[in-house]
Amino acid sequence: MSRYDARVRHLLAALGATVLVLTGCGGSDTDKMVRTGTAPIARKADGSLASNPAPMTMQDVRKQPEDSPQRTVMQLIFWAQWGNLPAIIDMYDPRVVTGIGTASITGGYDYLRPQLLNSLPRVVDARNSSGGRFISLELTGTSGGPAREGFLLRRRNGVWKVVYDTLLERAIEANTISELAPGDPSPSSRVMRSGVRAAERYRNRYPTLLRAERQARAGGSGAAGGSPQAPASGAATGQGTPSGGATGQTP
Repeated sequence: MSRYDARVRHLLAALGATVLVLTGCGGSDTDKMVRTGTAPIARKADGSLASNPAPMTMQDVRKQPEDSPQRTVMQLIFWAQWGNLPAIIDMYDPRVVTGIGTASITGGYDYLRPQLLNSLPRVVDARNSSGGRFISLELTGTSGGPAREGFLLRRRNGVWKVVYDTLLERAIEANTISELAPGDPSPSSRVMRSGVRAAERYRNRYPTLLRAERQARAGGSGAAGGSPQAPASGAATGQGTPSGGATGQTP
């Protein structure tokens, strides 16, 4: 079995289990949205949750500093849990949205919604990197250890926007496979490669934009009479890329 087979089977099995749990839940979304807080949740010895958590509230979002990338990430998870897909699109840099298409983002988050509903999010760390502000996020569910995701954000017109994250990357891959082989527990190698390529398009989009942006700045400097120079690593923030930034592991 290839690593892609194992990865996809594990993801499909986990999401299938969460869907079964959700189908037994009662009450309307409107009833749940009026909650003002989240009750404490017991944990098992391995750190996983003893029961499914309640969906996030705006109070959970406001626990993060105002006008911070941490709050932006938590707002994104809030919208994803409640299924506000148009609002999710607005959380991403428009250049990234244009590059990979709206359907890739909405499809990925729609696919992940059952998993996110049964996960408790927690911001672990926030630090500068050469590409923007990096946020480490843990998503803890009822089985196994927490999933660790990484988000890279930059300000655009004074607002924090996501330019890359590992959560959407894996969502795009899994959703692509699911669409090409719906209900198939053992997708073909061709289908899995299609999923990998779809994820790569998203993963490569922001570095391509960043490189073009730096080249444009260097070209402008040369046209003004200076010598074009590539910016030093971390020049925008004063720090290098955090360890684990490419994989979403906690720095």
